[in-house]
Amino acid sequence: MTTDRQKMIDFISSQLPDGEATLMLASGPEGYVMAHIEVCGDDLEIASNCPEWVTVREIYEHLCWEAMLDLEKKAWLHGHVLSSRVADLENRLQTFVAIGNQAPYRFQNFGDSWLVHFTVAGDLRLGIVEDHRGLQHYAMLLAHQDRAIKSIQLDGRDDTETMTIITSERNRRAERQSGSLTVDTLTKAFELLKERYAAAKERGNSEEMDGAQKDIDRFTKQIGSDEKAFKRYVFQEEPDDGLERTIHRTVSTAMRRARQILRDKKMGECADFLGVAVKPEGYGFAYRPQPGFRPEWLL
Repeated sequence: MTTDRQKMIDFISSQLPDGEATLMLASGPEGYVMAHIEVCGDDLEIASNCPEWVTVREIYEHLCWEAMLDLEKKAWLHGHVLSSRVADLENRLQTFVAIGNQAPYRFQNFGDSWLVHFTVAGDLRLGIVEDHRGLQHYAMLLAHQDRAIKSIQLDGRDDTETMTIITSERNRRAERQSGSLTVDTLTKAFELLKERYAAAKERGNSEEMDGAQKDIDRFTKQIGSDEKAFKRYVFQEEPDDGLERTIHRTVSTAMRRARQILRDKKMGECADFLGVAVKPEGYGFAYRPQPGFRPEWLL
């Protein structure tokens, strides 16, 4: 009967057409593990810089891996990762169940998922929810009760970025306010040009009409490339909403989506509570629960 060791030797021999080879079996910060293998009849001679570790089995497994197709390697690795992930999730779920009754209100992140508890009339509702940016926003707000937090900060901007954006927006608004007199003057000038053109047209003077039209074209060209651009300037309409407002809307959308995710996980009461207790304040939000119901959240 052929032993397992002999089967491994036979396979190794089949992978060494020249009857010998030098292999690098492992590498790391401390160096390499090398082995020279030579086929000697039904056995092998092995010389290595790490003889206590290099065995027939190590060489066999190394050559088996090398013999696998790339697709087979990827499939094996994918299956190994999935198995590890499933085991991790099972352990996590067991932990969740074990501690389920300890916190009536919980909003806690565990890597790529959230554990949410919400108690209604003594009945604990428990949900495991996939990670989402909106849930991260809510967690920060729940951790700072009765304090308004800028959407820029909820979006993860550091203090320097936050101050830069806020200062820029203030300057932009100040420029718009300081330009109000200029806008009024430009509006009157534009009206005078239109009156000049109308008067020339009424008299039927084509030369004056052409001159007035050229002045109007030059005037509007200085203000903007078309009538829309001119109106934006005259009426102080911004072509965009400004970065701070844009970020605020993005954060608001993410939080709305997070509430829908909670509802999809049968946590509708929690979603409704957050929708009422968290309100926008300027370009930010604040968690201000009613005095009669202020849950103590485990975060």
